[in-house]
Amino acid sequence: MSNNRYARLQELQLDTFLMDCPVEIEKGALLLDTQTKAVILQLRLNLLTNNQSEISSVTITIEGLDDVGDEIPGINSQNYIFRDINLIRERSFGDKTPILLNSNVRRAKVRLEKVTFVDGNIWRYSGGEFNTPKQKAISTLRRDLLEQLNRDISALPEKVRNRFKYIPQKLGDYWLCACGRPNNNNKGECCRCGITKNWLFNNITEENIQKNLDSYKEVIRLREEKLEETRKIEEKNRIRRNKRNNKIKIALLIIMGLGVTILLFFYVALPFIQYSQASTFLSQNKYDPAISLFETLGDYKDSKNMIIETKYQKAQNYFSIGDFDNSIAVFKTIVYYKNSEEMINEAFYQKGLSFLKSKQYDLSITFFSSLNGYKDSNEMVNEANFLKANDFLSNKQYDKAINVFSNIKDYKNSNELINEAKYLNANDVLANKQYDYAIKIFSDIKDYKNSNELKSEAYYRKANDLLSLKQYDEAIALFIILGDYKNSRELYQEANYQVANDLIANQDTERAIPYLSKILDYKDSNILINKIYYSQGIQLLNNKQWQSGIDTLKKVDPKIYPDVDELVKKAQVSFNEDSYLTAKQKASSGDYASAYYLLVNLNYKDSVNLAKKYDELAFGWSFVGGMTKKVYDFFDTYTFNGILHGGKPGESVDLSVKWTLTDGSIHTETVYGKRNLESITSGVSYNDPYSWQLWVPGQCEVIISTLQTKKVLAIYYFSLDIYVP
Repeated sequence: MSNNRYARLQELQLDTFLMDCPVEIEKGALLLDTQTKAVILQLRLNLLTNNQSEISSVTITIEGLDDVGDEIPGINSQNYIFRDINLIRERSFGDKTPILLNSNVRRAKVRLEKVTFVDGNIWRYSGGEFNTPKQKAISTLRRDLLEQLNRDISALPEKVRNRFKYIPQKLGDYWLCACGRPNNNNKGECCRCGITKNWLFNNITEENIQKNLDSYKEVIRLREEKLEETRKIEEKNRIRRNKRNNKIKIALLIIMGLGVTILLFFYVALPFIQYSQASTFLSQNKYDPAISLFETLGDYKDSKNMIIETKYQKAQNYFSIGDFDNSIAVFKTIVYYKNSEEMINEAFYQKGLSFLKSKQYDLSITFFSSLNGYKDSNEMVNEANFLKANDFLSNKQYDKAINVFSNIKDYKNSNELINEAKYLNANDVLANKQYDYAIKIFSDIKDYKNSNELKSEAYYRKANDLLSLKQYDEAIALFIILGDYKNSRELYQEANYQVANDLIANQDTERAIPYLSKILDYKDSNILINKIYYSQGIQLLNNKQWQSGIDTLKKVDPKIYPDVDELVKKAQVSFNEDSYLTAKQKASSGDYASAYYLLVNLNYKDSVNLAKKYDELAFGWSFVGGMTKKVYDFFDTYTFNGILHGGKPGESVDLSVKWTLTDGSIHTETVYGKRNLESITSGVSYNDPYSWQLWVPGQCEVIISTLQTKKVLAIYYFSLDIYVP
């Protein structure tokens, strides 16, 4: 963002930490867009887990405040969700995502609210923030210590070096990284920057920096001693040269002829001596004095080449004693000489091996990765990752192991070890009663070892725990899934039995019936369900709910309640008499339909005849209407219309008209065909007149047809009046 357009309202430096959260807010800034007046929050969040693909989204809570940090009336805190974290390939995110706040906000407080994982698990904020002691900033070190630290870490990638801001510190339950992040003591590397704990405390402490500085000074002292020795030699040579020069001058005054000889000494003998001395220093591994002498010789013989050769041998010597940093530094000054470029790569390679040997895998990977395929460096990257993943596996850091193994699936037996890590993780979470997570993992590796059996075991243990907690329905569902696993069928019956007894104890017998009906052969379930039916039936009969009581008592086993058949017979007599009397009362009040339905299936006394009678009175068909005639010159037109009554709801009917004339001709027309009449007791009006042109007299019959009967409802007779002019 342009510095001119955006004014910085607040720098957010978060100095509180949550140890159990897999994400952190490292820092942020509140900005004001001076053109639009919009207030924008930008944050930098870090994933603190090596497997970022396991996190789906991160929710934060933002509290907007005024310029003195007080609440603003009418502005509530808001949530913001960073989605699809599992698709991000970086450990840090959010700094390129502007969050728009209310334009009146001038300060902000932010907090992690929720972290949602791909597998559905959720981390929720529950407090527990803490502040760490103030760390000593690396920038406050003495200048000589700071310079030494820069020398010590010069071979590290810039991205790693930029993380070093503080001196690491060991505290009670945790340790503070050089990047400022607290880590649990059982963590071997920083969850934010990935630097290993051992490397940090072996290198980035004032004591160790001081030791390295002392060693460096000792090297410088030895180097200066060698240089001083060289200077002394040169001084002796200079004095000798001066003495010789004086002698030569005297000799020149005495014998001019000796001039040529003296000149030959200075221009031939002396450089030869110095060259020989430099070569001697080189053979004695006194590289700095040798370089100094070769440099004084200028263009004498191959002195310039010998300077480069001496540096080459010096770098080789550093390499041979394992001082790869100095070896690299010297080789870089003669990169095009002999195989110096290859030796730089070899030094990096050997440094990578040394880090690998000391289990500083990330640094090893960094060095091997920088070699761009030198030797088997690509394979060594895989090997470092492989060993790193195995260490995670040994330390039960299964998610980290799986993440690293997944990146090198085709290397050695990594693919198998992914399954092994999942298998061991699933066993651990099963032991910790995290049944759903264990089931998910075992399902993912169902063909590995006995995972399928252990998946059933996870279901089994979960079902037993649910049964103990009286969460019967969930337990029953799991025992059904388990089928014949161990004693699951028996426990399925026990779960149904227990829930039924609990319901009976709470007098909720109706809900107990479905559970008991599934386990009639288990314990006394059959006796219990019969007892419920018997009690319900008696109660229904007492309330004169005869039919329901009879139906319920018919479910009772006479072997358990021998009097149940007699009770049903008596109830049936009472039911018949009660229905008979009620029907007659309904009919006397004109409610023939209700009376009909009460008697239609009763078969008691004269109920059959009464039902037929009430049927006719309630549902018999009738037609109320008439016929009109219109006379024309050569024929008459007759039209009928009226209202149809009767029928049962939903009955299918045909209404037709039959014209029978004296000449013997018959004409039948259907007015309405197969109509399902929902309710016609109040009458259905046929307002469309039906007419026929007639030449001879006759009769018209209105006919109703149902599935049971066909009935003539009305007959109209007519004569023909033909006007003849």
